[in-house]
Formats: sequence, structure tokens, C-alpha cells
Amino acid sequence: MIAKISKGKGFGGLLAYLSQKSGTEYICGNVAENPHDAAVEMGTLKQYSRCRNPVWHCSLSLSPQDRNLSNAEFAELAERFISKMGLLANQYCVWRHSDREHSHVHIVANRISLDEKHTIWNAWRDIKRAREAKAELESEYQLTVTPYNPQFAQPEVSRGQQEAACRTGTIPQKQYIAESIATAAQTGNVEEFIKSLSAKGIEAVPNISQNGRMNGFSFRLGRRHYKGSQLRCSWRELAPKLNYDAELDNEFLFSLVPEDRRHNRTEETRVQEPRRERTIYTRAEWLHMGGEGNSDYKRAYKMITEGYSMKDTAKELRLQTPNITEKQLQKILLRAGELWINNNRNKLLWAYNSRRRYIRFSQDPAVMLLQVLVLLVGAAVKAILRDIEERHTERQIDSLGQELKEMAAYAEKNAMRRLHKLEHQERRFVPERGSLLLEHAREIGLERSR
Repeated sequence: MIAKISKGKGFGGLLAYLSQKSGTEYICGNVAENPHDAAVEMGTLKQYSRCRNPVWHCSLSLSPQDRNLSNAEFAELAERFISKMGLLANQYCVWRHSDREHSHVHIVANRISLDEKHTIWNAWRDIKRAREAKAELESEYQLTVTPYNPQFAQPEVSRGQQEAACRTGTIPQKQYIAESIATAAQTGNVEEFIKSLSAKGIEAVPNISQNGRMNGFSFRLGRRHYKGSQLRCSWRELAPKLNYDAELDNEFLFSLVPEDRRHNRTEETRVQEPRRERTIYTRAEWLHMGGEGNSDYKRAYKMITEGYSMKDTAKELRLQTPNITEKQLQKILLRAGELWINNNRNKLLWAYNSRRRYIRFSQDPAVMLLQVLVLLVGAAVKAILRDIEERHTERQIDSLGQELKEMAAYAEKNAMRRLHKLEHQERRFVPERGSLLLEHAREIGLERSR
């Protein structure tokens, strides 16, 4: 049995496609049998949730050697599969297709649950869970065991790509690149491998980390880029075929990396200072770093507080201090960032606690730590954006106050002009009343402009 999973935004198009194919049967579900009514019923929950991709679609295909299951048996198998995936309490429907040699069903489920909070079903690692559930059902129903073992250089090509290739009379681009990689890998040499691909118009770009480790290739043909995993040509399988040796091949591979993506390899040979154990800085430590003076630490901390990115902060520090080294720059950014996190710990904890009830943490400690770090970084970014918005509002208020002051000064000048004009008229026609206007002006606070 083979399980294929996809996700989407709308139920209408998918249900219409599944119901209109020849040999289609609705075998089970907890929504309406009519595809239009089912789409409306399942799409209603989208207004109660922020889930962007509520559609979870999975197809279960039997092997041609398996016995023909009845609709009741297939419905029971599908519901057992949905239960193992944790979606039995959500909205779902199952359609059976008989348009091919192997019988298969399509499961359409709603990731938004029906409870009061309308929680979102976590689809993380759903492919791995589906394989485990499939393996259990194969043994229970005595079906042909189909292990997951993708073959080298045989990528999955979508139906749209296949139809486009048929219209143009060519083969799909992914298939062409994968076949070229399989042919070039037979040379058993890295340089010959890249030259063979280049002769066919394919550019192989090596991915080398900062510590000099080769992580694989990305392949480009025209304007399209593909990772090795997308073509089922991972570096784990490709390296033995090319007889890769880091000492012999890394220099040649590094020369193929574009200059804007190369790492500064001279910095890697320097001895790094041991990392300090303490990360909470006291005022004495902050003074020792030069926080009170016009130093690079204070400038970096101020820019981070004002919402600048690390990249912009580094550019500013390079302009202010041209002779600064990359190692000193990394040290300044690291300490300034740690100091900002320690000083804004309450904001980070509040943001983390406000979002914690929407996250389902993993049981794996490493994955849980990664989730917590992602939440902390997201909370820090939100806090920075909130501070920027507040400062922008304050600047607007200050500018409005300045405009009001200018308007008041302008009105006062016009009043003085009017007063001088009236004074001139009074002195011309009634000279004895001129002093009365001046006395009245002094009483209300207006003085003669010089």
C-alpha cells in the first residue's frame, strides 16, 4: 500500500475533482455526500480559525497483487488509518476510485477540529506517521508490504508537468536533469561529473558550509533551480558514486561557488576564544564594555533596541570603525544581542506565554528546544516591531505639537498686525484713544513686534 499526502486551502475544487471521475464512490465520512454541500460544511470552520491550509488530502493505493477489498472493508481500513493519524474527531470524507488497475481511496480531512476552541491538527511529520500507520494496516489486513525506498535519480513528476511535456513533445525537466545526473555519476570523478552536466546545459552549484564541509549540490537549468533531494540525488547517495575525497576535491568545488556566497576562509584558521559561561551582564560588566561611552557596544545595543537588523547594525559599525575585524564585530553583536535579551526578558516571557497554548510541543527534547528558540526569536522580533510602532506614534505626536506651536505663533503675528492697523486708524481719527489700545494689548499679553 502506498500513501501520498498533500495539503491545500480550499475544499471545493478537490471534492469536485474526486467526485467527477469515472468509477467514483463515496464510501464513508461524517459530512454530506454531495461534494458541494460537503465543501460548504467543511469550509465553514475556516472563519473560526487562522489556519491557512486546512485541507489534508491523502490517497491510499493497494498493490495490483492484493485482493480486491469491498467498500465496507475499504471504509473500515480508511477509518482505521484516519484514527491512527488522529483525525477521526475532525470532518472527513473518503472517496473510492476504480479508474486504474490498482484500487485506491482518497481521504479528505479538515485540520480544524469541531471542538469549542477549534484547535488545528498538527501536521508536523505527517508523512512519517502515515508510513507507520500504513505498515500496521498492511500486517492487519494481510496486504502487500510496500517499503518506502525511493530509487536514485527517479523524482516524482506531477501530472501537470507530465501533460505539459506531452504537449511540447519533450520529457519533464526534473526527469531530464535526474537522468543526466545518473549518467554523469558513472564517471566516478567530481570534475568529470560537473563537466558532463555542463555539456548538457546543467549547472551544478556546490553547497559548502563555513567549516569546509560539503553538503551537496543544487542544480540549475535555465531559470529553474532544484535541490538534490528534489531530484532524489541526495549527497549521501551521490558521494560514493563520485569517489568524493574532501582533501582532493574541496578546492575545486570551492572555486565553483559564486563570490557573493563564499565564506571568509582565513577567519576559520584563527583560534577562537573560549565562550564565556556567564551571559547575564551586571552594571560593572556593562561599564567595562564601554556602555556609558560612545563605544561600538553602546552603538550596537542602541541600534538593536531601535529595531535595526543585525545586518544593518554590522554595516553601521563597519562605517563608524573601518579597521574593525570580523571577529571583533561578531563579538560585539553577540554581546549586545545577549544584553538586549536579558534586559527584555519579561517581554519575551510574556510573548512566549501568550502563544504557548497554540503550540503543541514535541516529546523529543531537541525538537522541543528548537521550538522554544523559534518562539523566543519570534517574540523578540514582535517586541522590536511594537517598540518601533510606539516610537513612530510618539514622533507623530511631537510633530503635531510642533505644528500647533507654529499655528499659534502665526495667529499671534496676525493678531499683532491687526492691532497695529487698528492703532494706526485710531491715532489717525481719534488720537487720544491710541494709548488705550496699547494698554489693552499689554493686558492680554501681546507686545509690539520690533
